[in-house]
Order: sequence, then C-alpha cells, then structure tokens
Amino acid sequence: MRLKNRKEVDVRLREYVDNLIIYPSMVNSLISGEMNDEFFTHLAEFGKRLDFVDCMDVDDATKQQRSLVKAIEEIKVDFNILRLHCGNRIRDAVFRKFAEIRQDSNIEMFQKEVLLKLSEGMHFLQRHLPVYYEEIAKKYCEIMRHIFFQIFAEYSAAFLIGCLVDRRLKARLYEIAPSEEVIVPAKQKTSLLKKASSVSSVSPFVLSDRHTVIDFLRSPPLLPSILAEEKTLINYPEFFRSIQRHLIDCSLGEFAFEVLFFDPEDTKMLIEVIGAACEELHLTTVNWVRGSFDVVGVMILCILLQAAVEELAKEGVPILQEFFLKWGLERRD
Repeated sequence: MRLKNRKEVDVRLREYVDNLIIYPSMVNSLISGEMNDEFFTHLAEFGKRLDFVDCMDVDDATKQQRSLVKAIEEIKVDFNILRLHCGNRIRDAVFRKFAEIRQDSNIEMFQKEVLLKLSEGMHFLQRHLPVYYEEIAKKYCEIMRHIFFQIFAEYSAAFLIGCLVDRRLKARLYEIAPSEEVIVPAKQKTSLLKKASSVSSVSPFVLSDRHTVIDFLRSPPLLPSILAEEKTLINYPEFFRSIQRHLIDCSLGEFAFEVLFFDPEDTKMLIEVIGAACEELHLTTVNWVRGSFDVVGVMILCILLQAAVEELAKEGVPILQEFFLKWGLERRD
C-alpha cells in the first residue's frame, strides 16, 4: 500500500516538475538566440509549459487542483515575463519581414521561403498572446489589401486604355482614304491579343473566333503591363479571362498561405485581403455589361463565370465560389 502511494506521489510530482522547470539553455535561446530551428523547438517546449500553468484544455477539476499548488503561482510571474519577451521578438521579426513585401516582387515565393519560417512563432502568439497575434494579422491585411487592390486596379486602367484606342480606330473608319490606297481584308488570328492595325469591327451578334478565349481558360493571365501596351486591343471577355485567372490564382495562393501561417478560424482574413480588389473588378464588369450591346460577349462572360464557380468548388474555397456565383446571378438579372 505504501509502495503504491509512493508511486502515485512520484508520478504526480514528476508531472509538476517536468512542466515547471525551464533549463538555462532554453531561456538563453528564447531571449537572445537566433530564430532558427533550435529557437522554435524551445519555443514549442515553453508553450507546453505555459499550457500547463495556464490550465489550457483541461477540465474544471484539474484547474481547481492546480490553483492550490503554490509553486505554480510563484513561477507564473517568471513565465509571463519570458512569454512577453518571446512575443516581442516574434512580433518584431514578423513586422521586419512584412516591411520587405513589395507589389512588384514574387509575393508567393516570399511567403513560402521567408514568412512561413516564422509560422511556429505565429501559432505561439495565437495561443499564448492573442493580442499580438491580432495586431500582426491586422497589419498583414492592410499591406496585402493595398497590394491586391493595386494589382487589379491596374487591370481596369489597362482596359480603359484599350477602350480609348478602340474608339480612335472606330473614328478612323469614317475618314476618306486616298484613291491609290488598296483595301486589304485583315486575316483572322487565333490569339488572345490583337494588334490595332489588324482589328476589324465584329457584329455583337456574331461569334466569329471569339469563342477561342474559352480555350485559354486555364492559361496564365496576361499581365496589366501587356494589356496596356500601345496598339493592343482586347475585348472585355478576353480581358476578364485574364483578370479572373489572376484573381483565382492569387486568392488560392493567399488562402493556402493564411491557413499555414495564421491558422484562421474562418475566411474573414481572406475577405479582408481580396475584398476591395473583388469590388473593383465587380464594378468594372457591371459597368461594361450595362453599357454593352455585345450579346455574344455577355454569353462568353457567363461561361467564364460558370467555369470559375466549378473550379473553386473543387478547390474548397467557398467565399470565392460565392463571389463568382453572385456575378452569374446578376448577369441573368
């Protein structure tokens, strides 16, 4: 009986000792060590000790039992000091990396090779310093929302430039040409881009070769810099194909990063990041549809929207699926 009691006491004491002792090597690493694999290993171990002291994920009986242990109350002060120190180091490191994000850089590569190395630190903050976690998440959303909006605002600007070129070309149709000038019909080309010198007017009720934009559905998007080139014409379905492809690719990559880095409970962060860009694209598209007599173009646009909804259903990102589905319903109205 005595032996059994001793074993029970030993097991109970060992549990407390293992979860309350912090070795000097761990403290030194967390306070002044480089943020490498060793640092994050020690951070994970320290996080387990904080879970024990803070009674995380335990029942009420266990909380009551631990509250009576004087050693836990005494060590909480030191643990909280170290907790804040770790939090400050992680927050400052993340903010320094955020400052390096640039619109013209490869953001997806930067997220994978730089930011994700700090993901374990973010998970520590999420669990043990949620105020710091929310501060970082808010800052990230501000940066990425601005970048996303600028990218897709450039698409709208590029399309407006194309519209101006198109208007100038249509005006030239009524100019009187010299008698010696020979009229040669332009050759049709299967391409996403058409040069101004080879574009002829197309009836809004004629399909012509415009259906080929659907063949390029999953092709890489044409960037705004290409679309804004002088003498480059592109109709709205072709323009929308590129911007839709870019939006889906960027959003899926962004969502995957946020899951790994922030481990969010829902899609609010993704909505915060891409919301303004989506509204910009939405407004541009609605204005085109309302002012367009291009029946075939609107039909092609609906096909592109339906394809986006089906693709996003497979990817498991319901917020984007609902976004494009809403457009499809508006087109019908």
